[in-house]
Amino acid sequence: MSYSVTVLDLTVIDQEDDTYRITTPTAVDDLAVSIRHAGLINPPILFKKQDRYRIVAGFRRIAAMQQLNCRQISARVMPMESSALECSRVAIADNTSQRKLDLLEVSRALALLDACVEDREYLFKEAKSLGLPDNHHHIEKIMGLCRLPQLIQTGVFLNRISLNMAAELHEFEMPAAILLARVFMELKLNRNKQKEICTHIKEIARREKCSTHEILLAEGIPEVLGDKDLDNLQKTRLVRLNLRRRRFPNLLLAEDSFQHNLRQLNLGNGIRLLPPEYFEGTSLKLRMSFKNMNELKEQIDSLNKTLINPHLKKIFNY
Repeated sequence: MSYSVTVLDLTVIDQEDDTYRITTPTAVDDLAVSIRHAGLINPPILFKKQDRYRIVAGFRRIAAMQQLNCRQISARVMPMESSALECSRVAIADNTSQRKLDLLEVSRALALLDACVEDREYLFKEAKSLGLPDNHHHIEKIMGLCRLPQLIQTGVFLNRISLNMAAELHEFEMPAAILLARVFMELKLNRNKQKEICTHIKEIARREKCSTHEILLAEGIPEVLGDKDLDNLQKTRLVRLNLRRRRFPNLLLAEDSFQHNLRQLNLGNGIRLLPPEYFEGTSLKLRMSFKNMNELKEQIDSLNKTLINPHLKKIFNY
């Protein structure tokens, strides 16, 4: 492909048109310093659209020139007959030739190709020839990432939301997906906890025939996130517990029964009997705290009396 090289005023370049933008980083300070010292070595590539020019490659170079208060810029202009597919190829090749693309950039590149071709096999072939992933399943999963809400994209970029989880959030209603992304990022939940929460919400929605967003609001998730008196561990536990209680109604009954019988034991301040987390399993924990031998003896005597308390047997039979 032959380009015409020309010098243009920056004002005729449409910097609001992000059609072919692939790059994630937007800061241009370092690039501006480089251009100031060595000049613009690699001119951007443009495509003329009516009386203005669309950027095909070189968004950051143009932004850096503007930051340097340059009024004009040397550019390469693609032929008028260039197709959207040809422009997409140039945009992708310009980026992949400079560095390894991050996940979001790969998604944008694939989405560009997807908008230009209808045949899936041709899309896969184009992707491979441009240095993009060639695994068909992986391509399908990545491609939709750049169409997700910005918060989810940010979560993936920061490695707080996995690609698989981003794809799962895509199945939720938009308000629910965004709220869940907030939960995952603000509480810094690991993948297992993220998966657990999503599974509970979907199962509740199916059983109760209600929206996933309604469930999140009903369980007070926004209020939990905004509670300044709770730390992240407490918030995480509260979110998980609330959803588990609603998903498994018998859990609440088991907890109420346990607490009722525990009060009847009168263990005292130095002894704590703890149920299994979420009442899963059959192992209980006993914690004792004492300052001297006399306190230890008193607590052992108290435990011996507890062994014949009928409410202890009810605890083991919850």
